[in-house]
Amino acid sequence: MPTEHLLQVDDLRVDFDGEGGPARVLRGVSWHVDRGETLAILGESGSGKSVTAQVIMGILASPPARIAGGAVRWEGRDLLTLPEAARREVRGEGIGMVFQDSLSALNPVLKVGPQVGETLRTRLGLSRREARTRAIELMRQARIPDPERRFGQYPHQFSGGMRQRVVIAMALALSPQVLIADEPTTALDATVQVQILRLLQALQQESGMGLVLITHDFGAVASIADRVAVMYAGRVVETGAVRDVFRRPAHPYTKALLDAVPRADRRAGRLAALPGQPPVLRGDSAGCPFRFRCSLAHDACDEREPVLSEHERGHWSACHLGKDVISGALPARS
Repeated sequence: MPTEHLLQVDDLRVDFDGEGGPARVLRGVSWHVDRGETLAILGESGSGKSVTAQVIMGILASPPARIAGGAVRWEGRDLLTLPEAARREVRGEGIGMVFQDSLSALNPVLKVGPQVGETLRTRLGLSRREARTRAIELMRQARIPDPERRFGQYPHQFSGGMRQRVVIAMALALSPQVLIADEPTTALDATVQVQILRLLQALQQESGMGLVLITHDFGAVASIADRVAVMYAGRVVETGAVRDVFRRPAHPYTKALLDAVPRADRRAGRLAALPGQPPVLRGDSAGCPFRFRCSLAHDACDEREPVLSEHERGHWSACHLGKDVISGALPARS
């Protein structure tokens, strides 16, 4: 991948130390996002989506985590090699993050307005009055009704969806060029989920920032993302334009996930399910990590792990039978 991408993760590897030896949580993750683009990171819990975001933001707890290799390039600079002071400048101004749990992201004993304005005072040196004015503007930008009044309210006085809007306003405080949204619709009802997704989409279009959406939700991906990267067992196993990956998946894992999504054009009945759990990989594991859950697994899958290969223009997957899966010649489990 070329270095001119706005944010680029390149062969990122992270181990977590444990009693049984280091667990390889990220095993060569690579993706990128550009200005004005939405990249969705999709996969099961434990696939490494949020860990990747924490590495980018420099907030991954170490120990137990240890970065074993790779790079995170921001406008060509490797963030992993920068001193903490330089990382702090990028954090917020260059890259902002919306966390999935708004209750944890907000201090319950402080009013929300000052929490939105805190970064403005500490990073930009604004006065209390200037920070208040700007915080109200940010709350209005996040579509919070009557922000002048709600500036002085506490988090418990906000609904889950409104708290998430406050967290979004905080993330926008320093006008980041890339916004990472980690499961931003968790624990919200369906109507509010759509509102939050539309808000993120509108904010991206207004500012031209890049948006990285970490999610389990195929509907969210289909509605606002341009490209998708599907993760499994600590690496990207398929990536491409959303329309290409969803219409013609090139990896059995992606196909199995799509088969498990309820659809209006299918007869009612038992949903397809993918059995088992993602493996915990330790040491040098040979073979494809998905082979234990894959109906297409054969000898080559036991012997070596497939590399990410381009099967169609801009559509990549890590599967020995990727060309056959994408053509439908060997449909995955349904």
